[in-house]
Amino acid sequence: MMVEGSAVIAQSLKTQGVEFVFGIVGIPIVELALAFQDAGIQFIGMRNEQAASYAASAVGFLTGRPACCLVVPGPGLIHALAGMANASVNCWPLLVIAGGYDTDQAGMGAFQEWPQVEASRPYVKYAARLEGLQFAPFHIEKAVRTSMYGRPGPCYIEVPGDMITNTVDDSSISFPSRCPSPPSMLADPTAILKAVDSLRNAKCPLVIIGKGAAYGKAEKEIRKFVLKNNLPFLPTPMGKGVMPDDHPLCVSAARSRCLKGADVIILFGARLNWILHFGKSPRFSPNAKVIQIDVCAEEMSNNVASHVMLVGDIKSVAKQLNSALEGQVSLCDPGCSWWYSLQQKVQENSLLSKSLMTDASLPMSFYSAYSMIVQFLPRSVVIVNEGSTTMDIGRTVFNSHFPRQRYKLPVIFIVMNNNGIYQGMDGESWADISSADCLGTSLPPTSLTPNLQYNMFAGLYNGEGYNIKTLNELSSTLKKVFTTLPSRRCPVIINVEVSPYSSKKPQEFSWLTRSKL
Repeated sequence: MMVEGSAVIAQSLKTQGVEFVFGIVGIPIVELALAFQDAGIQFIGMRNEQAASYAASAVGFLTGRPACCLVVPGPGLIHALAGMANASVNCWPLLVIAGGYDTDQAGMGAFQEWPQVEASRPYVKYAARLEGLQFAPFHIEKAVRTSMYGRPGPCYIEVPGDMITNTVDDSSISFPSRCPSPPSMLADPTAILKAVDSLRNAKCPLVIIGKGAAYGKAEKEIRKFVLKNNLPFLPTPMGKGVMPDDHPLCVSAARSRCLKGADVIILFGARLNWILHFGKSPRFSPNAKVIQIDVCAEEMSNNVASHVMLVGDIKSVAKQLNSALEGQVSLCDPGCSWWYSLQQKVQENSLLSKSLMTDASLPMSFYSAYSMIVQFLPRSVVIVNEGSTTMDIGRTVFNSHFPRQRYKLPVIFIVMNNNGIYQGMDGESWADISSADCLGTSLPPTSLTPNLQYNMFAGLYNGEGYNIKTLNELSSTLKKVFTTLPSRRCPVIINVEVSPYSSKKPQEFSWLTRSKL
């Protein structure tokens, strides 16, 4: 029996457990998208390939198995490179499939011909162009497996346009069985004992919970480890929710003090990159001992030598640590001087933040607006927090209680509109400067057009939009929106006008600490 190439590729994806495809159709991949749907794979049409690649990589982070991003050749793939690079750096599984030039048109100036395998290779773990339909199941199984195993990341498959509509005898096609989830990896038992001994002798221990802990679904094991041993913990931005942000053992409000004072630090899936100031002085003690847990051996001793290297998947290694500590007393006495110092700083910074939140002056500050918003957020809320000051302050105010939350409609967009990036300008100042002959040399580069009402975008898709200038308006709007949330079927955009001169509270260190090497 003869079958079309699109059906072979669709069945290959279905066999490997790919459930979602995000993309934009066009020549030559329209038939491929239809075949995916026929195979029972959900296709979500997007408006831009960059967004499609981001969405597919997010599914990989949430589920541990790759979703697929389907794009046209040439510009379509180039747009998708952003999500591929993002997935590579974040270590998320992703499969990108792009159409390509026909098999008999190489080098002839074919439609949107581009060296796509070569262009993708810097961002992926595996890249291949199909040389025949009989090889499609092999390459797709390898791409899905490679994207998940070891350190996760994106993979790329190119399908020549004529191969999608060509037919092949089904007897020549063999579908590999579904690749299983990555095998568990245990750390060296000797290293586990060394880690326990180091923690036992620590005077100022600290747990740092990273993105790898959230991806590895290790929240149950890490919570047991932290709670039993009364250890202070600090989540990275992508590690939030593995332990609840409002837990009394969370020391995010004393971040600088706990990093600088810790003498033994255990990293659960966190990398000592710029987010953690490379693990170096002045943000860290130069004498701190680092216990590093990571699935990738190459990450060990990166920037700072690891005192103990625990190479394995986070969930399995956390179980090993809990077993080694079974029946023993807590590692950190709640009445010790270390805890007293951290709690003192947490209280001091919390009071400072509270004073900023109660400022009722107009225009609103980020803190005052956030203090109102947070009152309406359910505990299971999904927060997408983006944009310089909006993000910097938001992640200190909005608590996360659960890891890897899935998106569900309706979505509420709250735009913190300060007329710029970091800081904008008020309308009067903008008008004065905009009378200059050359705006490109007169307007501050952080400024954007003032007083834009982003809420108007809601009308484009029959949504609801609100423009907010006062705390009372914000309160009444949030009450209305969240009260009717269960029955809503469309997104909401709330444009909150905050002062263009509002900024975060004074910091002990600049956001990007340049350590002494």
